[in-house]
Amino acid sequence: MVLTFGQYRILLATRHCINYTQLIEQTHFDQALVSYLVAGLLDSGLIVSTTESVDESAEYALTDTGLISIEEYERANPDLIMYRAMS
Repeated sequence: MVLTFGQYRILLATRHCINYTQLIEQTHFDQALVSYLVAGLLDSGLIVSTTESVDESAEYALTDTGLISIEEYERANPDLIMYRAMS
């Protein structure tokens, strides 16, 4: 699967389990875009949800396939890598 930049941002945010509100805050995307991207990533098996619905109670986590997709995206698009803050 070829990722868009928006999908990449969502995948990065889900490296650690994150809820819907935090996903909006971290990506700076509006609710409609986050819902659209999350639905596609769930269907593709790149993330998993703790609930059946895409709403504020859901938490999302990256799958192994999602991690591989991030790595492939970063190899193919080195200029677009979102560097992670060091903790």
